[in-house]
Amino acid sequence: MIRTAIRYIKKIYLRVSKNVIIKSKVKYTLNSKFEGNNKINSNTIISNSCIGYGTYIGEECEFLNTIIGKYCSIASNVKTIVATHPSSIFVSTHPAFFSNKKQARVYIHR
Repeated sequence: MIRTAIRYIKKIYLRVSKNVIIKSKVKYTLNSKFEGNNKINSNTIISNSCIGYGTYIGEECEFLNTIIGKYCSIASNVKTIVATHPSSIFVSTHPAFFSNKKQARVYIHR
């Protein structure tokens, strides 16, 4: 009951002070951050994540431990996965650059 009340109070605060629109059946944890002018559509789950200013999220998305930048438009049915990919040398999550298991039938050796 208290958790529901806190979520309700936070939802009112987000809508009034930060212009965040949260549609029906959206679930989010209290440690998630909404920078403002956001729209979160129905049946979306946001847990321990930061949603950048002006970002729009479609229906039935799931973001766990995710940082989304400013002014992003996220389509419906997008889900993030938790994995570790090296990013200090290059920016790509394709397994050809970091895995020798050949999941994509190719491996680029450095």
